[in-house]
Amino acid sequence: MVLRVVLSTAIVLAAMLPVAGQRSTSTSKRAAKIKPIRVTVVVKSDTAWSVQPKETDVWSDFILKEDELALLFPGTAKDLSTDVEGGVKTYALSTARAMYMLAVRDIGEFVDPREIDTYLDGRILAAFGQPTVKFVEKQNISYAGHSARQLVVIDKGKRMSTRIYVLNGKLFITLVSINTKDYSLDFEKWIVKFLNSFSVDVGSPKA
Repeated sequence: MVLRVVLSTAIVLAAMLPVAGQRSTSTSKRAAKIKPIRVTVVVKSDTAWSVQPKETDVWSDFILKEDELALLFPGTAKDLSTDVEGGVKTYALSTARAMYMLAVRDIGEFVDPREIDTYLDGRILAAFGQPTVKFVEKQNISYAGHSARQLVVIDKGKRMSTRIYVLNGKLFITLVSINTKDYSLDFEKWIVKFLNSFSVDVGSPKA
């Protein structure tokens, strides 16, 4: 598990430049329709599983109160590995076929929202700028009016689908990593289910 997490957090560890500034945020809550995983204290876990969950099994709503965040994971609380290192909080769950990850890092608010695009592109270059990386997809997307990025890359036999956000002064990364030999178009529905479940309470973007 530790090796899988290290592979996927390279992009998070590249985020080293906080920007000063403050703004208020929304306090509305997402209503959980299914069994929640509630995490308020982060502890390192190197648990190994004899039986890994499958995407066709239960999906649980992971709720991180301090970051006003909710996200579906294909498993239960006992399957989730959590870690914190270098200011990066990482939550990962491995199924029999893939690894699902959320990473969060405090980076500070941007005074000028146009700086967010420069920041995001810089982090992508730092994490995926190696010659071994092949970009399958790279899109500028938005979340609640805030600029974000969506990527699909292949590197060293791994296919990684990720979305990268800067919201509420924090960097959020959601990522699914699967061996290229195990990937099929039919598996895409599980990647989309995970990535689309990401929800954070945010304020309106600055003009």
